[in-house]
Amino acid sequence: METGYRYVGRGIYSIPEVARLSGVQSRSISRWVRGYRSSSHGVCIEGKPVFRSDFEEDGCRNLSFLDLIEIRFVDAFRGYGVSWKTIRAAMEKACVLLSETHPFSSKKFLTDGRSILYQVEQECRDTRLMNLVNDQYELRKLLDRYLHEGLEFTPDDIASRWWPLGMEHDIVIDPVRSFGKPIVASASIPTGVIFDSFKAESRSAPTVAHWLGITAEQVEEAVDFEKSLAG
Repeated sequence: METGYRYVGRGIYSIPEVARLSGVQSRSISRWVRGYRSSSHGVCIEGKPVFRSDFEEDGCRNLSFLDLIEIRFVDAFRGYGVSWKTIRAAMEKACVLLSETHPFSSKKFLTDGRSILYQVEQECRDTRLMNLVNDQYELRKLLDRYLHEGLEFTPDDIASRWWPLGMEHDIVIDPVRSFGKPIVASASIPTGVIFDSFKAESRSAPTVAHWLGITAEQVEEAVDFEKSLAG
């Protein structure tokens, strides 16, 4: 695939951009997708990547939309205290059983995830995962928030769009539009462009709305969204 064309329709994000959208630190993301090496008291410690990025061939300088969704899910696992060993085992088993390269961004994991995680728990004996699997309320909350809420899926059950504020709002992250940058869906204008214009136009939503041909409400929602990412 020619350079540049491999990014078309898949979204393209730098690690800092993924950090901004996901709320996960850039350093953590870099370690998850590139692995790491360090030394302690003369002993070399190597950590393998948690999963394979879509753009691994370019050294993971850029990440895809599915990488972004996967990172959110991995971060959720870490938030529950699940070990890296267990997360890697869950990823490997889910890839095989679901025949997906990004199983945590697949709708199939909503229905098959519990059985997959149960199998992994039996192998790894990870107490945190055991508690999560056995607590159906907590597991459903995890799956709903990271693999259902605000996500649209293709007919093949792969995440295709993410509405970060919920589908009742007009902000969408769509890998086939604006290279996956957040946009006001009905106007196809990146929220970053609206925010920059807002700051340049003395923070006047009506002025920016008139200039861009959208409503003041759309300007305000885009501005609020961008501010939430900065915070």
